[in-house]
Amino acid sequence: MHEQIRLDGTHARACAMALAALATILFLQAFAGAPNAYARTDSGETKTVEFVAVGDDLIHTKVFRAAKTSSGYDFNPMFSKVKEEIESADLAAINQETIFVKSGFSGYPSFGSPKKVGDAIVDTGFDIVTCATNHVMDRGSGAVSYTWKYWKKKHPEIQLLGIHDTAA
Repeated sequence: MHEQIRLDGTHARACAMALAALATILFLQAFAGAPNAYARTDSGETKTVEFVAVGDDLIHTKVFRAAKTSSGYDFNPMFSKVKEEIESADLAAINQETIFVKSGFSGYPSFGSPKKVGDAIVDTGFDIVTCATNHVMDRGSGAVSYTWKYWKKKHPEIQLLGIHDTAA
């Protein structure tokens, strides 16, 4: 049985980060062999996992206009100063505050971002993307579906949290 709950922005962010923490625990259980950041192996060796979390990737109008190129959009330069740190982490999560749309990009109060944001997120080295935010329904269920399909088809290696292919 599923229950649908509406959350304000603060609670949505907290839930997204809780989901990221859960993903970290699952990662640690699978790869480090224990549900904490420090695990002793049978040989006595200590393993550590470096987890980095970033939020909120909130794409206002000025942001997507700054990313405009002659052939579309490029958000990679906006992540360039953190790319090395993100890539060096064992596990990196980002809270993608805004939903992707095919066209009609917009900022506050009804956000809709180019999917090229997702390409930059992957190029930067993130492993987990959380989307359970107060802006997830800004552009309706069609935009949620479009965003989910983008991640599942173009970047299936990314662990997507907070949106799904079916309604609860």
